[in-house]
Amino acid sequence: MKKLSFTRLLKGCCIAFLLFFVFLTQMFYSNGLYKSAIWIDEFYQEHMKESTPSITASMTPDLIEANKTLIKKKITDDAIFIEGGEFTLGPDSCDNYAPTLSRCAPVPVYPVKLTSYSMLKFKITNLDFDTFQADIGKYINPHQDGFDRERWEKIHQHGDLPAIINWTMANNYCQWLGKITNLPIALPTEAQWEFAARDRGKYIGFMTNNNKVEPGVNVSSFKMREAIKDGYFTPVGQFPPSPLGLYDLSGNGLEWVNDWYSRDKPIGEGPFIDPQGPKSGYLDNEGPAKVLRPNQPDADSSGFGVTVHDRTYAAVSASVNSASQYTARCVINSSQRIATHE
Repeated sequence: MKKLSFTRLLKGCCIAFLLFFVFLTQMFYSNGLYKSAIWIDEFYQEHMKESTPSITASMTPDLIEANKTLIKKKITDDAIFIEGGEFTLGPDSCDNYAPTLSRCAPVPVYPVKLTSYSMLKFKITNLDFDTFQADIGKYINPHQDGFDRERWEKIHQHGDLPAIINWTMANNYCQWLGKITNLPIALPTEAQWEFAARDRGKYIGFMTNNNKVEPGVNVSSFKMREAIKDGYFTPVGQFPPSPLGLYDLSGNGLEWVNDWYSRDKPIGEGPFIDPQGPKSGYLDNEGPAKVLRPNQPDADSSGFGVTVHDRTYAAVSASVNSASQYTARCVINSSQRIATHE
C-alpha cells in the first residue's frame, strides 16, 4: 500500500474546503441558511409553548393578595419566640456533648450574648417564594433549556416543599416579608441559628426532637425523598420539631445564615453581643461566600455532617438548579413576642 504523501493530503483538504465553500455559497443565495435558522427558532418556540406554564406568571392579582394574607398570618402563627441569653458558639469542649457526639466539627469557638428574637418554625416554601416573585413582578428560573426548565416548574408545583434559593434570593425574600408585615425580618445570624438549634445553647448534638438522628422517624429517609418525583426535599413540617418547635433544621436541605464565611473567630475576648459575623467572607469560585448550616443536606443514622456545629459555605449568588440543596428561614429581630399562640 502506498503511503499518502503530504502534498496529496494537502491537495485533498483544499478540494474538500472548496466544495464546502461552494455549498455554503449556494445555501446563502438560496436563503437556505436563513430558512434553516427560522425552522430551528420556530421549533424551539413551539416547544416552549407546550412546556409547563410558570407558576409565578399564572398567579392572578387576587391570588397574590390571598397568598400574602396567608403568609402574613403565618408570622403570628409560626413565629417561635427565643429568649436571649449567653452561650458558647461552637464546641467549647466536645466532652460536653458526650456520649451523643464522639467528635466535634472544627469550627470557630467564642462566647456570645444574644438579645431575644423570634424564628419562623418553617423554612421558606415554594408557595412563599413564588408569591414573593409574583408580587414584585420578577420571575426566576435558572434554566433556559427545556428539560431542566420543565423540571424546575414541576418542583414549584409542590407548594409545601422548601424553596431552592441562593443567599441573595433568600435575603430578598426576608426583606420583602419585613416590608409587607412592617416587622424587622432578616436571615438569622449564625449565632441566632445555632442558639435556636441547640435549644437556647444547651449541649445537645443534633437538631431533632430527641437528640438522635432516626431516618424515617424524625428526619426524612432516602426512600421518602425518592418518592417526591419532581424534587429531592420532603414537605416542610413532616417530622417532629426540635424542643423549641422548629422544623427541618436537619435532613431537609442546608440553611443560609446572614454571616460571611470565615474559619476565624472574632478578635477579642467577648462575650460578643449579637455578633453579625466578619465584615467580609471567603472567596468561593462563584464569589464571596456566606455560611450554610449544617454541612450535609440530608441525614443518615450516623449523623455525619448534621451536628449542631457543622457548617459549610457557598457564594451569595451561587448557581441554583433543581438539584441544589440551599434553603432558608427568616427571623424577626424584635425582643417582643410576635406570635399570638405564645
